[in-house]
Amino acid sequence: MVKIFVSFLIFSYGSIVIGYLTKRILPDMENLSKPIANAVLSFLIPIIILNSFWSLDLGEEKLFLLPL
Repeated sequence: MVKIFVSFLIFSYGSIVIGYLTKRILPDMENLSKPIANAVLSFLIPIIILNSFWSLDLGEEKLFLLPL
């Protein structure tokens, strides 16, 4: 459990540090930020959502209360 938590922290803070360093090294990256954000919203987030529902047990009755 601790290994998963540490991995999550490294990924979270590592992403912030990489973004900060990228902005400092390549200041003209702001032109690419909107297309990158659109690509993430269009492709990566739907994959994450579908993957989270893929692991659900559809035989459970309480599952149908999820939208409520």
